[in-house]
Amino acid sequence: MDDKPKSSSNVNEKARLLQETGTYLELIRELLAIVSASRSSAQKDELLAAVEKMLKNYDNLNKSVAKVVGEGSNNG
Repeated sequence: MDDKPKSSSNVNEKARLLQETGTYLELIRELLAIVSASRSSAQKDELLAAVEKMLKNYDNLNKSVAKVVGEGSNNG
């Protein structure tokens, strides 16, 4: 009886991925605010490298969301 309907599983996966995407956006915004306030060029470079890495992860999350959403619409 552990079997969840596939649609329920998709909804949970969508919610989890969307929450992760929102979290990434908040972290990116915070890092960019720190970059703006920073006076040290070296610190800015380090923070911008972190932002770039996070943007790549964000892009991967968006691809995962698109895949899950696409699967959900096919099963609907």
